[in-house]
Amino acid sequence: PPRSTLFPYTTLFRSIKNEGEGSLLQEPLLNGSASANYVSEPKKATGEENLTPYASASLFSILCFSWMGPLISLGNKKTLDLEDVPQLMGPDSVREAFPILEHKLESECQGSNKVTTLMLVKGLMSTVWKEVLLSAVFVLLYTLANYVGPALIDTLVQYLNGQTEFDNEGYILVFAFFGAKVVECLAQRHWFFRVQQAGFRARASLVEKIYTKVLTL
Repeated sequence: PPRSTLFPYTTLFRSIKNEGEGSLLQEPLLNGSASANYVSEPKKATGEENLTPYASASLFSILCFSWMGPLISLGNKKTLDLEDVPQLMGPDSVREAFPILEHKLESECQGSNKVTTLMLVKGLMSTVWKEVLLSAVFVLLYTLANYVGPALIDTLVQYLNGQTEFDNEGYILVFAFFGAKVVECLAQRHWFFRVQQAGFRARASLVEKIYTKVLTL
């Protein structure tokens, strides 16, 4: 027979053979039980024992972002592999963020399968409300630090003209300007960091929700 006739049979034979073997890429889509238990009973990923230093970082390390130093230093020496990248801490991983979203949606739906936009927003906010609140605090600190310079500029001009109100006024003004700038920089960095952290957590939970919904359909 011609090759065009044999080709479908060859393809069918290969697909049946590969179906029995099973791969990590095919298993979540073909095995319903494995997909359903993906969040509650995840498989151990490569490098999972390498938890991010952010989980055990000190307050000073968090403020200065020095917990990222080892990873940056390693990336400067060689190309990072999968096992070199540390795993996310619990609240940032989809394994802990998605159940919060799922529980909130179930309580809002009350037995109904219909999920409105408002319900979805409430569910996502329940997973990232702490980061949103911290971001608001950092925005407030950043705004207040920005007003220190304009508020003290007149006092600085008077001091430069020789008009002093108390002893060591120059040192106090220098420390005030320097401290305000440090607070401004740190507040801005942590503001951006918290917003990105909340965004990635919400997106991961939403993608997992869409994935489970597609499997159900």
